[in-house]
Amino acid sequence: MKLEARFLVLKRVDIEAALTEYELRIFQRMVTCVDEYRAYHGKPQNSYVVINQDEPYFPAVLKLMEAAEQAPLKAEDTAQRRSQGAKDGWEICRAKQAQTPEAHRHTAE
Repeated sequence: MKLEARFLVLKRVDIEAALTEYELRIFQRMVTCVDEYRAYHGKPQNSYVVINQDEPYFPAVLKLMEAAEQAPLKAEDTAQRRSQGAKDGWEICRAKQAQTPEAHRHTAE
């Protein structure tokens, strides 16, 4: 499994410590622009689990991900898990193959 740098992950505490109030407002506006772009194109608001590659359990998690990726894909192979009483659960949806990204950028009106 080839790891790609597809996502940008920043710790909130680092953002708040590193940016001035003005820079933070600009950053928040940029994040809002991306959220609006995704909504305009009908893309869902995703939620991710992030695993630092320096963690001792990372190799085991990577092997688990590789095994799941190599499993045959089926249209009905969509799993949902909701933990009781949790505000948000997590979903694993493997029914869709990767699609090419949108080439057009949504501009805020």
